[in-house]
Order: sequence, then C-alpha cells, then structure tokens
Amino acid sequence: MKTRVDKSTCPWWNGPCPFEALDSAEVPLRDPKGPFRMPIIDKFKDMGTVVMGKVESGSVREGDSSLVMPNKAQVKVLAVYCDENKVRCAGPGESLRVRLSGIEEEDILSGFILSSVVKPIAAVTEFTAQL
Repeated sequence: MKTRVDKSTCPWWNGPCPFEALDSAEVPLRDPKGPFRMPIIDKFKDMGTVVMGKVESGSVREGDSSLVMPNKAQVKVLAVYCDENKVRCAGPGESLRVRLSGIEEEDILSGFILSSVVKPIAAVTEFTAQL
C-alpha cells in the first residue's frame, strides 16, 4: 500500500503504489456558485425530518426548496445547522444537519442527494469511474 511492489514479485505491474496514486489524484474544486448538492449520510426525526451530509456544491439556506434525489421528492428547508449552531447559509465543504418539510424520514436512504430544484442531479443506473 505505501511502497511499490518489487519487480520480482509483480513483474506485470509498473505503476504507482495505491498511496502514490491517491496522492497524485486531482481533487475537483467545490463550486460555491454551482447547483446545490449534498449527499445524505444519515437521517433522523427531531421536530421533523433531519438529514445530515456535507455540501459538495452550491449553497443552502433556510426557506430554500430542494429535491431529494433519486425519488424527486420536493422539500422545503426549515433550518440549517453547522455543528450545534443554527446558521443562515452554508456552502461547499461544510458538514450540516438540515431540517426538511415535505418528506418523511422513512422515505430517505443514505446515499440519496439533497439537490437543487433548478438543476437537479441526474439519476442514472450506470456510470464510468476512473480507479
């Protein structure tokens, strides 16, 4: 993992070790002006439905309309919390708890995306990835 494998062990491999490959990978910048995207990692009930995740693109504020993808459920943002503090607005890179109306907790799964209504994230059955 940390060091390259000796040629005598793997003569067919001439590439970097996994850590070198990860270190050299370009990390895309998070766009604060892009469409809102927040992958949902958890959810719970607390005076309504609350989802947790990290904003990857765009921003969110109290009163915004959003979509929970892939089921295309339109929701309203009732409150945004960063740590334990209620905030007016949050942007890329921030880990949040977002209180929603218009959806029940049992209709949300980890891996769903809280997304912009204007430019919703596409729901696909296949994609190409570079490993």
